[in-house]
Amino acid sequence: AGSATSQRSLEGLCVMLRVRPRILSDIMGEIDFLPLSEFRAEALGEIASVLPPSYLHQHLKGVIKPLLATLSSSDTEESLVKASLVGTESIVRCIDEDGLYELITILCREFDDPELCMGAARIIQTFCSTAKWNFQPYVGQLITASISVFSNAEGECLQGCWNALAAVTRSIPKEDAPKHVRVLKDAVISAKERERRKRHGGEILVAGFCKPPKALSAVLPIYLAGLLQASSAEIRELAAEGLGELIEVTTLATLKPSLAQITGPLIRILGDRFPWHVKLAILCTLGIL
Repeated sequence: AGSATSQRSLEGLCVMLRVRPRILSDIMGEIDFLPLSEFRAEALGEIASVLPPSYLHQHLKGVIKPLLATLSSSDTEESLVKASLVGTESIVRCIDEDGLYELITILCREFDDPELCMGAARIIQTFCSTAKWNFQPYVGQLITASISVFSNAEGECLQGCWNALAAVTRSIPKEDAPKHVRVLKDAVISAKERERRKRHGGEILVAGFCKPPKALSAVLPIYLAGLLQASSAEIRELAAEGLGELIEVTTLATLKPSLAQITGPLIRILGDRFPWHVKLAILCTLGIL
């Protein structure tokens, strides 16, 4: 598939697209069909690199969907995974600020199906490490989407979604972390509710906050920043409540390495001059601990 003839054809196509990008809609069917080969996976990235951003944004779904499907399949060989990630990285680098909304929307919709979201999780990790533009306005959507499958995804897919969440939360500037306390709290509550609906009594544990190594490390910095740094008492209260809700859906084994990291700030804030409702939320969380 990656023969010299194919390579020359791709180079010729890229020359044509530089001059007449509108022909992309006419040739997409020749390059985006499944199953992808390693050559065509990387070719999608090369094609994206020669298009004006406005044309890429118009055809973004068609360009990236085959890569999403390939990266979501558990049967995809490692060499094709690598080629697909190379193609994806090229596409992500070519998207400008006006195309971020479209990209984030496409990726977040993939989490509607826990069995098919591995591709989106992998691309989110690539996106967080390579994006040239400020995507912080979309962090809330990415947090919500990643956690939405924490009670249903399994195995490698669950780990991939956790990795995506960790990549997103690592990208948040420390001073902005308290802004995301509410969206994180809502996402954890939703994951708990999904797990509750699956069960008939018994302890409600969310797999994404139990099974990955250091499972809590992706979200604890947001809650702790909200507790210690938030400018409003309301966010501090939400952060304290959120910690309690997080503790309720994880295992003791997962919680143990983070106990000191959690209890220290709670006790410190308890001794400061904050409204009674903040201290009540802290006491409730300490009670859960």
